[in-house]
Amino acid sequence: MNTRTILSRTTPMALSVLLLALLVTYAPQAHASFTCELERDLDIGIEGDDVLCLQKFLNGAGFTLTDTGAGSPGSETNRFGGLTRDALARWQTEHDVYPASGYLGKITRAALKALSGVVEDLDDDSDDDDSNASGALGSLEGVLSSLSDADRTQANELLALLTSLGITTSGTASANDTDDEEDVEEEDDVEDEDEDVDLTDVEEMLDDAIDMIRDAEDAIDDANVTAEALISAKANFEDARDDILDAFSAYLEGETDDAQEYADDAYKNAEDAFEDAGGVSKDDELEDKIDEIEDELESAWDDLEDKEDDGDDISDASDTLDEAENTLDEAKDALDAKEYADAEDLLDEVEDLIDDAMDEVVSGDEQDAQDAIEDAEDAIDDAQDDIDEADEDGDDVSDAEDLLEEAQDALDDAEEAYDDEDFDEAIDLAEEAEDLADEAADSL
Repeated sequence: MNTRTILSRTTPMALSVLLLALLVTYAPQAHASFTCELERDLDIGIEGDDVLCLQKFLNGAGFTLTDTGAGSPGSETNRFGGLTRDALARWQTEHDVYPASGYLGKITRAALKALSGVVEDLDDDSDDDDSNASGALGSLEGVLSSLSDADRTQANELLALLTSLGITTSGTASANDTDDEEDVEEEDDVEDEDEDVDLTDVEEMLDDAIDMIRDAEDAIDDANVTAEALISAKANFEDARDDILDAFSAYLEGETDDAQEYADDAYKNAEDAFEDAGGVSKDDELEDKIDEIEDELESAWDDLEDKEDDGDDISDASDTLDEAENTLDEAKDALDAKEYADAEDLLDEVEDLIDDAMDEVVSGDEQDAQDAIEDAEDAIDDAQDDIDEADEDGDDVSDAEDLLEEAQDALDDAEEAYDDEDFDEAIDLAEEAEDLADEAADSL
């Protein structure tokens, strides 16, 4: 069953359930009553009976505006000021309505109305009958249980589509929770089928907007910006959430042009919120890292050229830097494909390869020390062979063995000096070990 088939036979009631599913995802319900008539957005400076009612609700729900004076319990006013904003922000924080800015927009209004058992229709053009549902409306399960069998089936199909878009979690309630096992298995088949649905252009826009909204929320949570910038970020984020619900409402009703327009608005507002909060996109973050690594590579090649001019051996180091450049190209390809995790891992690998390359450079003194130690090892091995052969012939080898033991001690000291990068000392000790080994062989 494809997306268009689902949409073509979806009833208004099933659409309302899906919009409630979105509300549940973004703003978990609380267990309190709310009776105010809220038909507009509220912010600093607005006056009216709805503000007075809101203040009374907040004071009564434990989010007291102030203990004394205007706005205190029994002395509520009809003006939305800083005390109202702060109290509402505390309520939003407590009930997971983000961002907790103290601004009352469509999301907060819908979350408040849900407390009284009202499923607010987020599409302003829908009939009033479609915006209410009876039953245990304190949760999504209550709404689903009130639906007819046909509406429950459609709601499940749409919930599965939401899940495929990443909008709802896998733990979202099923309309068939109260049905028998056979019906549940039927629902699972529908969900499995819809998980394989290819995303249309509209669905991709919805998906991208959802991702941007989540990034903006994370940026706001971690924001370290001015108060003015944070207020702007929260306002843009609230707009983005309103837009995405409008987009999805239009999408479910088959209004693809409107859905695209709302989804685009949601993405742009979320992007503005992200930037206001000081967020850095993954693309920008990895692009900056690539620029830094390219500078490191250029510097590493310059260092190798200088070392080669000084007579150092850079052959192994050059091969490793070549590998680093190839890996960097792979990282760029991964970034172009939006495979961020792979790109990040590859960039880390490039940095390790650059470090390895510089460790593989062999200086002239270091090479001389290596050669001297190898010569001493060969001389000691040859002397040991001569001593073993003379001992088998019955010759006296005691003096030769003493000299060879001194040679081995000198070689051990030479290797220790090499590890300490005291190459001149290592060369002297290695040559001393070689002379002692020769002397041991000559004493036989």
